[in-house]
Amino acid sequence: MLSLCEPTRCNGQLHNHQVIDMVYSALEVWDEGMTLASLCYDVTTTFPTEHSWVLKTKIRLASSRVAANVAEGYEQSGEGFWHCIQRAQESLLELKTHLRFAERLALVEHPVNVSLLEKCDGVAQGLASLQAAA
Repeated sequence: MLSLCEPTRCNGQLHNHQVIDMVYSALEVWDEGMTLASLCYDVTTTFPTEHSWVLKTKIRLASSRVAANVAEGYEQSGEGFWHCIQRAQESLLELKTHLRFAERLALVEHPVNVSLLEKCDGVAQGLASLQAAA
C-alpha cells in the first residue's frame, strides 16, 4: 500500500502530492458511491413485495458493492488496486442495468431513474480517474 510518508522518487514512483491526490480522489469516489447506495436503498423501499424482492436485492447489492470495492482497493497497491476499481465499475454497470429494468417494470419513475443514472455516471467518471491514476 502507498504511504503518505513515502519519499519523492523520480524512477516512475508516485510523488507525495500524487499519493495525496489519489487518496483524496479515492475518498471522494467512495463517498459518492455511498451516497448512490443510500439513494438506491431509498428508492427500492417503495418496490412492491409480491414480485420485485429479487430486483430490489440486486439493486441494493450492486450499489453497495461500488463503494465497498473502492474501499478494498484503497488497501491494495498496484494490480490489486486496479482490479478492485475494475470490480467497482462492473458493479456500477450491473446497477445501471437493474435500474433500467426497474423502470421498464414501472417500479421506478423516469425522472427518479434519470437522476440515479446521472449519479452513476458521476461515480463512473471518478472510477475512471482512479483507474487512470493507478
